[in-house]
Amino acid sequence: MRTMVLFSTVLFFGWAAPTTAQQKITYAESFLVDVRTPKEFQHGSVEGAVNIPLGTIKEHLSEFENKKQVVVFCHSGIRAMFAKGILNRKGIKPVVNGGNVPRVNRKLKKQASS
Repeated sequence: MRTMVLFSTVLFFGWAAPTTAQQKITYAESFLVDVRTPKEFQHGSVEGAVNIPLGTIKEHLSEFENKKQVVVFCHSGIRAMFAKGILNRKGIKPVVNGGNVPRVNRKLKKQASS
């Protein structure tokens, strides 16, 4: 039962393992989108990321078109989860919930050293 709850939580938050197609695309090749507020973004983000706050995602759909992969992230991964859901429902794929700023930075650094 405990495993099932954990598995359900992982799927709910969108942190499941990426598909094979997504694994071939590095974060450096992705459209990096910080969905936090502009004030949060000003305090530091991921190099090369753009700030499109969660509440404005629908008004910026054209910016997501024709991207190899989109990585959305925020402070904890919760707003990124909602952003991923909105983008997927609008036909934007693949979208990865990168979680938070430190996690995306670690992923970029790890992929750059590989």
